[in-house]
Amino acid sequence: MVCGTDGVTYANHCKFVHAACQFENLHVHNHGACPPNFSTSTTPPGVTMAAGGQSAAGTTLPSSAYIQSMFCRNKDSIGCPAVFSIVCGSNGMDYPNTCELSKAVCDLPNLVEVPCSGLPTTQPPATQAPTTTTTTTTPRPTTTKAGPIPIIG
Repeated sequence: MVCGTDGVTYANHCKFVHAACQFENLHVHNHGACPPNFSTSTTPPGVTMAAGGQSAAGTTLPSSAYIQSMFCRNKDSIGCPAVFSIVCGSNGMDYPNTCELSKAVCDLPNLVEVPCSGLPTTQPPATQAPTTTTTTTTPRPTTTKAGPIPIIG
C-alpha cells in the first residue's frame, strides 16, 4: 500500500503511479495506509522527509525519480487518460499528453518536454468536422466506328 499526498491509500505502487500520472502534484507521503488523521502538512512519525524527495524504511529517493522508476516498471499496464493536450518532446515527436511522454521517457531517458512550435495543443471540438473536398470525375463514353452490321439469315 502507498499513501499519497492527497490522503488516498493506494492498493499498490501501480495504482499510485497511475494516479500520479493524472495529478502532477501527487507524491508518496509514506508506504502503507494513510493515517486516519492524515494532513498534508504533517510528516508521519519516524519518517524524515528529504528536500525534494521522500524517505521510506531508511531509503531516500527523489520523488520524481521514484515515481518515474515505478511508472517505467509498470508502463505497459498503465492506461493513460484520454486527455488530448499535445506535449512536444526533445526528440521532435509530439505526444497526446504528459502521460504518453512519460512512457516514452522510459525508453529514452534523456527525453524532455520542450515548447511546441506552431502546433495546436488541444483537440478541435467534436462538432467541428474536418473540411475535405472530394472531386469525382466520370469518364466520357467512348465510341468507335464499326462497319455495317452483317445480316444473318
